[in-house]
Amino acid sequence: MGDLLRATTRSRVLALFVLSAVCAACERFLPPSASIPRGVLAQAVCHPSDSAAPTSIALVVLAYNRVPALSAALDSVARCATCADAFDAVFVSIDGGSTKVASILRRVGSGGRHAALVSGTWVCERGSVRVGTEATSSARAASSPVNADARTNIARHYACALDRVFARGFQYAVLLEDDMVVGSDFGALFASTRHLLRNAEKYSVLCVSAWNDNGMRHLVHPSVRHALFRTSFFPGLGWMLSRDLWLSELSEKWPDGVHANASTGWDHWLRLPAQMQGRDCIAPVVPRARNMGNTGANVRKQEFDAVLATLAFVDELDDELRDNRDACESAAVWVPDSKLEYLEPRQYMRHIQQEIDSATRIGSLVQLSELRTCRTLQNASMVDLASGTLSGRCTPTAETISSSPRSFLYIYKRERFVEDVADPLGIFPQPRSIYKGVQVIFFSEAPHITLYLADARVCPFLRPEEQLHPSPQAQLFAARRGESCDAACASIRKNCSASELEFANTCEQLERFFDCPSGCGLETGPDLPAAVEADAVELATRGQCLVTYGGYPDGRALTCSGSFRHTRRLCACV
Repeated sequence: MGDLLRATTRSRVLALFVLSAVCAACERFLPPSASIPRGVLAQAVCHPSDSAAPTSIALVVLAYNRVPALSAALDSVARCATCADAFDAVFVSIDGGSTKVASILRRVGSGGRHAALVSGTWVCERGSVRVGTEATSSARAASSPVNADARTNIARHYACALDRVFARGFQYAVLLEDDMVVGSDFGALFASTRHLLRNAEKYSVLCVSAWNDNGMRHLVHPSVRHALFRTSFFPGLGWMLSRDLWLSELSEKWPDGVHANASTGWDHWLRLPAQMQGRDCIAPVVPRARNMGNTGANVRKQEFDAVLATLAFVDELDDELRDNRDACESAAVWVPDSKLEYLEPRQYMRHIQQEIDSATRIGSLVQLSELRTCRTLQNASMVDLASGTLSGRCTPTAETISSSPRSFLYIYKRERFVEDVADPLGIFPQPRSIYKGVQVIFFSEAPHITLYLADARVCPFLRPEEQLHPSPQAQLFAARRGESCDAACASIRKNCSASELEFANTCEQLERFFDCPSGCGLETGPDLPAAVEADAVELATRGQCLVTYGGYPDGRALTCSGSFRHTRRLCACV
């Protein structure tokens, strides 16, 4: 590793590492018992780790044409207090379609600003999809058009970068785009969790990510700094995968325009059930990376300002912990593997089930807002379970209510997620950071409160009477090409049900009715879920079955009236 990165090791003991062992002075941030903590807080210990320092992890920074952003990303890696010990090498992978290739090479090449940090550089030419596997790249390149849409080019760059880094023998790769900066314990996160990927079958894990889509500043606090959770929604944005997963599975079906297409991006493709296969990713509650770019192939400035700009960042949160750092200088760097056993699927499921079972049900997030902002209540019961309304009364002069952990459960319908959940909480308009239909939410101003959000249709932890199931009267029906569900259902003397459409919005249901020769994909549009006809040659999605996050265009309810001349809708008729 370069001298610049090595120089940071002298300061690494001053940081509070993610999931690292901590000393007695830090114990106020830890749970009081040795059981799985509330809110899946990591258990930290005050003795040296029983794991060897990690090896064979490479960090790959993917660059296009944002030279200042790349410099900021590499500067953050150089400052990262744990990256020197975590990563054996730092590579920069350059998209060959960039007009700034020469500028980037000057920055990272011999004598450049980042020469001491960067171990190697390569350029991924757009005319070759898989340049990293020399034995097969020429055959694949012959069938790969040079000109492609931005999302396909990004997917090809990822494939090239992964081929290149794993061809060099590394067992794990952490991928970071050039508009990201990393926190002080970014490296420790991956070093401490690589064994989960090494034992991927036991832990049912596809990746480890530094990102939490729900990690807004108002939804985190110091006591969850060390928290990790499982999510079936691929986070991306600074993530690690194993060489075995790439070579044995993902490489041969990656959406590079030859093996598959992903019209909304490789990350959306990776979130589909065919890729996740029941596995999850591991992510921290407090993000260990920050997105600095407010525009991109999948990012609009309006969305960035509304959501991405509000996300927390671990180094900012550490300002609140600075007083404890000197006392923690002797803390071990790596976490014992045994301390992450709560992430094992069966243990984790048991914990979530217990939390859901014991949580207080609330009828709306407006009630929870009152609880969070009201520090005192006359009535300790706080919520009337029968009516779902507050039974206590705000009394600013009364004694402060107990700060003991309190868990609340709000059950939602997906088509009401924007109005009932996303807008009140200030989060993405689609359910993200979700595990089996459950999202876990914390609050900066109410550290003792944990909120569980549960999708009534897909969450298996709910009581039977709380779950929504397809109506026995509903009939799934394949519409004709270009036909709306209103018209299709009318043709069999039934009515389309937008609510029942939610149960049709899966790849599995679509594949029951259509061939889907090009697989299943994720898209947006008023005509979804649907199958795209194979003769729609002008569409990148031709031959695909398409599902959606939710309604068009803003994530609300699916529609019965939508149609498109190249698709056949899957309808729910009652």
